[in-house]
Amino acid sequence: MRDIKTFLTDNKIYFETLAATTISLSAVALSCMAIVVSCKSNTIAENSAMVSKIPYLPNISAYFRLDKSKDGKGRTETLVINNSGDVMYNFTSFPFAFIKLNELQLITPGVAPSSTELKSVEIPLLYYFPVLTFVSNINKGVFSELTIDNTQKLDGVINDFSSDYRTYDKSMGGSIERYLMVKYKDKFSEEHTEFFSFEAFGTAVPMSIDKGKELLSRYEQLRKQDGNYVDYNKATKNDLIKIWQEKASY
Repeated sequence: MRDIKTFLTDNKIYFETLAATTISLSAVALSCMAIVVSCKSNTIAENSAMVSKIPYLPNISAYFRLDKSKDGKGRTETLVINNSGDVMYNFTSFPFAFIKLNELQLITPGVAPSSTELKSVEIPLLYYFPVLTFVSNINKGVFSELTIDNTQKLDGVINDFSSDYRTYDKSMGGSIERYLMVKYKDKFSEEHTEFFSFEAFGTAVPMSIDKGKELLSRYEQLRKQDGNYVDYNKATKNDLIKIWQEKASY
């Protein structure tokens, strides 16, 4: 017993130091846990506040309405923007479009498919959307309509271009890809930016902010560079050939 007591007495300073260090580390750990709990509490409170606002926020949707079709010789469509939520203010919109040209793999029975990388190019399409837009004086329901007299104007040009590039193992696809950016303020004076892409039949699909901004930035940059965009009202097959040959990556 005396040996143990002597050992403890002789090493008292070490035990006290160890105990003090342990207490200090425990205090630091508790402080960190308190900060984490506080942050989570703040996040939960913010999320709860956001959820409570949802019934009072605008809910923007969009679609293309078919107004008239002329048996392949013309197709009139209207971009309709609707708000099914609460009121909004300072609404602005910017629809934009690209021509997408991309190679497609052809599989022929008995012939090994080519391993060549398929190429793709997106070309900004100017003047696809008219400048004039009908906007009502309400900010709920359908409040904006933008009519395009003929959405098939470039079909022949794209088809002619595609036919020139068909080989035994590849074909060329071409389509017009349509997008929409909207900005507005809600009743709490908070600003919102949303992006949509449109499916073939005109249904809007929400896009991520990052993807939408990347597409819009690319559109804006290329539309300022001669030879990197096409005019919807004047485009020819040679315009597409020139840009394809210059921009298609190998």
